[in-house]
Amino acid sequence: EYLVFALIWQIIKQGILGKVKIEKHPELQKLTNDKDIPPEDILLKWLNYHLKSCDNQIQVNNLTFDLKDSKILITLLKQLDNSLIDYVIEDEDDLKRAEKMLEMADKIGCRSFVTATDVVEGNEKLMLMFIANIFNKMTSVPMSEIELKLQETTIKQLQGTVELKDIELLTLQDQINSSNSEINVLNAKVKKLQQENQLLQECIEDQRKTNKSLSERLFCKTAAMDSLQEKYENVCKEYDDFKTKQEDSQVE
Repeated sequence: EYLVFALIWQIIKQGILGKVKIEKHPELQKLTNDKDIPPEDILLKWLNYHLKSCDNQIQVNNLTFDLKDSKILITLLKQLDNSLIDYVIEDEDDLKRAEKMLEMADKIGCRSFVTATDVVEGNEKLMLMFIANIFNKMTSVPMSEIELKLQETTIKQLQGTVELKDIELLTLQDQINSSNSEINVLNAKVKKLQQENQLLQECIEDQRKTNKSLSERLFCKTAAMDSLQEKYENVCKEYDDFKTKQEDSQVE
């Protein structure tokens, strides 16, 4: 049973603390440049940052004993959401103050993991999860005035770049449209030439057929002429033979 609870605890811890990383919250780089800093140290730096931001001279060194009276936690919640009512009452005991603090946390959806008794007793594991849960939902590290001005300048520069890119895109679109028009004209010319070429091919084919027919007729005429020529020569020969015979008869 102990092993089961230990395994469940590790799963919950990984799920909650796995989000407490510098790379997941670039705005935390102003607190530390160490990307390998443990989640517990990130939470301490984050908590002390907010305490310092509200002119609180107290700094915490741990997430258990230093938070047992809930005053720092109330200050933190108020800093994260100034719409919350400040429940710090000096003459209340720690347990009542812890319950009031949890009521504040509940209003921003961060009451999970602990009871007022856990807070007062400084339950190390549950307090770690409680603070990490607040961190994950309300990270909020505001930028300084200089950082805001730099961000505004950067945004304006980016907007100027975007506008220039928009103009370039419009120009490119116009060029594309113009090119498309030219392409359409060329396509129309190509289509017309293809049609003309088709007609020319048909004419050539018709001429071939005509030439073939004329060739066949010429061949027939030539054959007929050759036959006539042969007959003419035969007749001439017969005439010459006949004439020779007559001359021979007269001589006798």
